[in-house]
Amino acid sequence: INGQSLSYQATTGRMELKDDNGKPQADFFFVAYEKQPPADPSTRPITFVFNGGPGSASIWLHIGALGPQRIDLPPDGIPGPPPYRLIDNPESWLDNTDLVFIDPVGTGYSRAAEGVKPEQFFAVEPDIAAMADFIRLYITRNGRWLSPRFVAGESYGTTRAAGLSAYLFERYGITLNGIV
Repeated sequence: INGQSLSYQATTGRMELKDDNGKPQADFFFVAYEKQPPADPSTRPITFVFNGGPGSASIWLHIGALGPQRIDLPPDGIPGPPPYRLIDNPESWLDNTDLVFIDPVGTGYSRAAEGVKPEQFFAVEPDIAAMADFIRLYITRNGRWLSPRFVAGESYGTTRAAGLSAYLFERYGITLNGIV
């Protein structure tokens, strides 16, 4: 990546969000890339990445822009017929930050829990609250409270990123070091 040899660990996973009574509310899907061997969490940044939504999973930022591999496109950028080929991505951010690609509820593999209406996540405030819960749980379960933290959103994800900054701080005392 960027002319360097960088080892990383890729993790795909699901994270269940529950309400205050322990009832499941949503099941988030994510793909995370972390530098190997692990760096000191107090110096290695982590960036949470998402597209707009509801409606768009993180896949486009994952294999189209920021992940360690991207789809091989011809110079005109117009994909030919499948099958598509993945190539190393020299523009990936992994040399500077660990990356966690999140699919908001209702996109990709993320879903509302059984018996929960997905529409309840499709407004600005509930979307931000659910994404903030995911980030809080992720940094807790993965020992990243000391890490510099960033969020990166594309399209509607820019509105989500701005809202997350305030919500994370006001609700959980989690500060961000930057928004992209």
